[in-house]
Amino acid sequence: MSGGDPTIQDAQQAGAAHAYPLLFVVPPRDRGISSRAIQIQALDRQITGPDSVSGKEFLEAAARLYRQMHTPLQPTGPPTEVSVDDRKLWRLDMTMTVDNNVHYLSEIVTIQDGFVLLFAFASPDQSGRDDLLQCMNSLQFFPKSK
Repeated sequence: MSGGDPTIQDAQQAGAAHAYPLLFVVPPRDRGISSRAIQIQALDRQITGPDSVSGKEFLEAAARLYRQMHTPLQPTGPPTEVSVDDRKLWRLDMTMTVDNNVHYLSEIVTIQDGFVLLFAFASPDQSGRDDLLQCMNSLQFFPKSK
């Protein structure tokens, strides 16, 4: 995705060292292998920017980076607010074209205990991506301990 830019490659390598994969699921389809996927990561906020970064600001910065790097990921609009378990999260919808096939993706983020929690959903069709997004309705956050 870096397009050969050494500065972006350095940033990606540094970011990868502070990204913690929590879950990766490829839901089954009726026939064959699915290209739908759900991924959850925790990103250390030390690498994502200043402490004041919100979920919305994080996704806005990601959208700018995707556009500047001319990646196959292209945001389809600005981040939008979503509510999950009475908590405000931010969602960025995107498309990704690979071998002339369009895939639909969404990233949903929240800031929690020094981490950016990133929920990513991908499907070769919009309805499949929207079906995957329904799992966010069952998400529950534990109250912060003191």
